[in-house]
Amino acid sequence: ALEIREFLLKQAQSEMNHVNQFSNMLVGCGIEPAKFGNPFTTANSVELVLKYALEMELEVIENYTKRILDAEKMMDTSPENATNLKWIVIF
Repeated sequence: ALEIREFLLKQAQSEMNHVNQFSNMLVGCGIEPAKFGNPFTTANSVELVLKYALEMELEVIENYTKRILDAEKMMDTSPENATNLKWIVIF
């Protein structure tokens, strides 16, 4: 359990760095990032922690897949779509 704890602590720090980078990109595009995130889930067993981590990873994959499809739909080069193109370049 301690090895898993150490692994998850490192992963959590990496995720927080990613959130910070993403927030900076939003600010760079003139967008105010959300001030509140999803509720934090606690668990009292290693199995539940790993199950929750897997569920979150699957949700992230689903969200990225949706954003890729959204970006493909926005590949319009018209001037009114300039903000959308900025997003496509960032990601």
